[in-house]
Amino acid sequence: MSSSLLNALIGAAGTIFGALIGVFVKLFFEDGARYRISKDRRAALTGKWEGRIANLEVPDDSPSLFSAHMSCTFVAYRKKVKGSGRFELQGTTYQLTLKGYLSDQKYVHLEYTHSTPVYAFGYMLLTLSNHGTSMAGKAVGYGAFSGKIIVGTVELKKRA
Repeated sequence: MSSSLLNALIGAAGTIFGALIGVFVKLFFEDGARYRISKDRRAALTGKWEGRIANLEVPDDSPSLFSAHMSCTFVAYRKKVKGSGRFELQGTTYQLTLKGYLSDQKYVHLEYTHSTPVYAFGYMLLTLSNHGTSMAGKAVGYGAFSGKIIVGTVELKKRA
């Protein structure tokens, strides 16, 4: 085998190996920023939740008050929380995709999106109770109907 062919093979292998190492390092540091969720808190988060979502205000506009029943199902992993949710408003059902993490074994950080019937997205920051039976906090996101940033409250209780 010629030395130029050997050099080319070593260079290609190094490039592939370096790319793989880069991906693993990136994933490690992304997940490393999140706290590991304890088994007790994973058990508390995992399951079905029900409560209310209420829109308090649309900044720079008159208040646009609404309140709707919301149901969610969460699965908590070692470092992540994933789930789905739904709420109904004025006869239309909105399906949510939820993903996030738990920090300080207490604060649930969730990104949400829904694409049907309209596209909307946002973020929720909820405080999980000490007993893990309720969580409450704020939601901020893009309101598809208002076309503006909206702020609301979320209150959920774990179903038995």
